[in-house]
Amino acid sequence: EGWVAEPPPPLRAESRFGVYESSYVQEGRVVRLERTLTGREGTAPTEALGELIQWLDALAGDDVGFLILKPLAPGS
Repeated sequence: EGWVAEPPPPLRAESRFGVYESSYVQEGRVVRLERTLTGREGTAPTEALGELIQWLDALAGDDVGFLILKPLAPGS
């Protein structure tokens, strides 16, 4: 008690290869992290390699190693 998490912003990355979504929410004393990865079926041409790399780079942006906790302001 007396602390609040500073969650990172949500992330959504979508391409022909799939959809990745993450969200961080604090509800009372519980911090909930949700990550969803949905792949797509099929094959892509060799020319799509750059798009795949961009999508994977976007997913790598959700590399949250820790959450920042801050004390609640008096009277909160």
